[in-house]
Amino acid sequence: MNIKRYLRAAQALLLTLALVLGSVPGAAFAAGDDGLFYGKAEYYSKISKSYVTAGFYCSDDWFLGDPAARNDGLALVSAKLAASAGDADHGEAFLEALGFDNIASKRFASSENDCAYTVGTKTIDNGGKVVTLAAVVFQGDNYGDKGWQQNVTVNVDGVDTEDQASYEACAKAFLSDLEGMGLGEDTVFWLCGQSRGGAVANLAAAYMLDGDNGAKVFCRTFESPATTQSASAGSSLYACIHNYTADDDPVVMLPIWGMGRYGQDIIYNTASVDEVKGELEKLNPDAVRYAEEYDTSAFGGDVKGFLEGLMDKLGSVVKARPDYSKTIAEEIPGEGKIEYSWQGGLQALCHIIFGMDGEILSKFMSLLPYLDPLAYSAVEERYVLEHSPADSAELLADASLKRWDAAAALYDSLSESGGSPAEKADLYALLRLLIPLITNTDAVADEDFELPSEDSFYSGDYFSISMLTGASSLVFSHHPDVIIARLSLMAPAPEMEEIALEISTPAAGDEAGKAPSEAAESAEGLGYLWLERAEGSWLSEDSELKDGKKYHLQMVLEVTGRSVPESPAVLLNGSKPESLDISYEDGSAVITATWAFAVGEPSSVTVRFDSNGHGSTPEAFSVNEGTLFRFVDEPEDQGDVRDESGTWRFNGWTTGDGTPWAEAAADGDVTFYADWLRVIDEIIVSYEIPRVGDRGKALEKLSIPEDAPYKIVFEGVYDEDWYEVSRVKNTKPLMVSFTIYPKDGVILPYDQPEEWERLFPGTMLINGEDQGTVEVGTEYLDDDVEVLFVHYQYSFEPLPAEKSSDDDDDGSSGRSGSGSGGGSGSGSGSGQDTAAPVFIDVAKDAWYAEAVAWAAKKGVTDGTGNGLFSPDAPCTRAQMAAFIWKLHGSPAPTGEGSSAYEEVGYPPFSDVPADAWYADAVLWAFENGVVNGIGEGLFAPNKTLSRAECVTMLSRCANGKATDDYECPFTDVPTGAWYEEAVRWASQKGLVKGRSEGLFVPEDYCTRAEIVTMLYRLFGE
Repeated sequence: MNIKRYLRAAQALLLTLALVLGSVPGAAFAAGDDGLFYGKAEYYSKISKSYVTAGFYCSDDWFLGDPAARNDGLALVSAKLAASAGDADHGEAFLEALGFDNIASKRFASSENDCAYTVGTKTIDNGGKVVTLAAVVFQGDNYGDKGWQQNVTVNVDGVDTEDQASYEACAKAFLSDLEGMGLGEDTVFWLCGQSRGGAVANLAAAYMLDGDNGAKVFCRTFESPATTQSASAGSSLYACIHNYTADDDPVVMLPIWGMGRYGQDIIYNTASVDEVKGELEKLNPDAVRYAEEYDTSAFGGDVKGFLEGLMDKLGSVVKARPDYSKTIAEEIPGEGKIEYSWQGGLQALCHIIFGMDGEILSKFMSLLPYLDPLAYSAVEERYVLEHSPADSAELLADASLKRWDAAAALYDSLSESGGSPAEKADLYALLRLLIPLITNTDAVADEDFELPSEDSFYSGDYFSISMLTGASSLVFSHHPDVIIARLSLMAPAPEMEEIALEISTPAAGDEAGKAPSEAAESAEGLGYLWLERAEGSWLSEDSELKDGKKYHLQMVLEVTGRSVPESPAVLLNGSKPESLDISYEDGSAVITATWAFAVGEPSSVTVRFDSNGHGSTPEAFSVNEGTLFRFVDEPEDQGDVRDESGTWRFNGWTTGDGTPWAEAAADGDVTFYADWLRVIDEIIVSYEIPRVGDRGKALEKLSIPEDAPYKIVFEGVYDEDWYEVSRVKNTKPLMVSFTIYPKDGVILPYDQPEEWERLFPGTMLINGEDQGTVEVGTEYLDDDVEVLFVHYQYSFEPLPAEKSSDDDDDGSSGRSGSGSGGGSGSGSGSGQDTAAPVFIDVAKDAWYAEAVAWAAKKGVTDGTGNGLFSPDAPCTRAQMAAFIWKLHGSPAPTGEGSSAYEEVGYPPFSDVPADAWYADAVLWAFENGVVNGIGEGLFAPNKTLSRAECVTMLSRCANGKATDDYECPFTDVPTGAWYEEAVRWASQKGLVKGRSEGLFVPEDYCTRAEIVTMLYRLFGE
């Protein structure tokens, strides 16, 4: 079993599972001269899986204008507020940061109508008239299974409306609460929510606008599922509802059947992915690696087109909304009638994904053995649809049974952890719905398509490979981080103004805190609400300034709610800084600016260099005492230097105590030493090509030079289908997979550090051949240190089995048998000592040579023709029967009338022709209880003999039985297996010793050399 392909297919299944699921007025809040106020609050990041800090800007004036007018700044702060509402505490804290009071959270931790929201109020001065603003944020992503279940629920308790029923219940529960809040007619409402919270906000706003009270509503939703089929949903009445949606987000496309949202949809994924990644880096450092993994080429670069195709498939299965929620009755062979609905199936999925602890994958591991049957069931159904074969009813029943068996296995697996969250019928509906969606059955529609047999069916040929590779592309748009990043690009904060600081000129004897304190006071005096922090310090440990020394004053300025240009205007006493850096942390832009001051008459020190054994030595020079070398140009990077000891990469200059250039200070004369890293610029690998019959260590003969600065790890040998090869059976091409890791203190360079797939620029030789461009992989250690390595698959053709050089090939060393299979000749029986053939492919010192010579002398084998014995070739069941038969003197079978045929008839095997070279051998073996066939009157004479079958035939032949106290030494022989007793006997008898490390490998084939050796040990010694 190739477990890798099943895991890949399981990932495809799980990916699609995740897809289908998407009042008393308070005091005014002070604003600056620009009418804006600024602050910080926390939102829930699904990438970080925790709350992270975001800065914001907002204006009360926004709520005095036209609610239908587009305002992306309002959308941005609404999105941050919506992302905060995963729990009541954070939603309340965000409203408080926005200046609201009378804040309360309703229906959190309650199942009543699944409604959770946070509300607060504040007053706004509208030209002398006091206006009440009520903000309502509905809980969205961080809500558990009961919230996500609403994304797929259109029918509650059998009642269906034009709106999505479960969201309707939530919205009306909120409106019921609203009636008791005592808000006046002049109240302005601000509603927002993300995902399922956005759907509730959308309906709540629509119902408020439907009333006759002339409510003024600003509603902003983000990645909201469709909520309604109302024909008037897009009318001007609802123009104040703005739904920001990305057209590559799967959640906004569900459900189907022409459903949409009240108000107007605004497509906002207009910025390039690279721009979004840059904004994500400012917003949340955790999102950087996530953004790097986003694959823009997935689904041919058309995620929207892929999703639309998926929705079309769903629509072909569930053609109308009534079909979605109605009860379906189906007869399952052996189970009887079951009832289910598509809605129940997707609700079960929500419960599984969001209602249970642990990883989603673990919930579906029980489906791994069913992936082939499940895909086959989809092919069967499509085949019936397209071709209407005579056995249509039988095929459809078989497809249903396959899905029921998988649903039952999933139910049992879920029940093991405290009870299944769904009934078997709902799990059946889930598989019944989803499997056709993720299985590519287009080929079934071909005119000449023939239904494949189940034993030749491979689900990987039908599961779409795009489902395996595009996970990040399908969920990218639905993360709050990405929503906020995209809106930040559409509504950038106003650019910061000039920050002009003033201090008195520093002089010798000044206390270290004097100038920094003056600069901070100067920043505070500017009165900028967005300048949240201004801290200063000297980059020196001196308690007071000394004459003749150079000092560096550093100011850290934190900007919140304003955008910072690449070169912001920051001045100190009218001068630009010597250096300026910008970073982003905790929702703010942090500017670090540094100015230099010489106190008194400067004194100088000398800077010298030591090349440390490689490269060149720069000339010495002088700097002012106190200079920080971070502000001095470091000598030119010497790059890679090759000498007789290898290749070395320059790694910077350090002082004698290891302090790097950028951290050193010129407090006196100083010498810098070159730091060098050993570089791998050439990889040399030798691989001893294995021969036919080799296994184990013979396949692993990889070697590298003893003094190589790298190490090698053998991975395995694989065939063209990526099945691991434990023994070489023929000379068909194979490949050995291995990894090269640098040793400690050595680096593996690459050309393009900004790319995930990195290219090794050096030379890689395998058996003297240059392998050309080699990709370098990356992995992260536990301490988050990135490690580079080369992973490579080297293709080769195995060599033929080695022939003995000690035998003279005079044309008489072997003889050919009369039949078409090995061991099929007209042997003269075990009692004749005829001249035994000598086989040119059996070396005298081979481990099986003595056994082969004995078998040839006894007439058990004549070889395979042309003087060959073929020791490493597999043996068929017919050949094994012939070996045993000839060992017993080639007796004639009894034939018709024998008691052995009384129940099965004569002949017993329909696939053993009377004139076959092996017919007598098989019939005799059957009569004597050596073979029983494989069932249904078949013997399978040409089937390759397994090791389990071999020892079973031998045990029957010898009436062998192990003693009761003998324990089987092989871990891969299950208790109760049909071959267990035979293996125990063969092991105790010393006929078999296993393959390696306590393994018998029962399903592997037996070679001809192994078989004659076992016969020799049993009958010849």
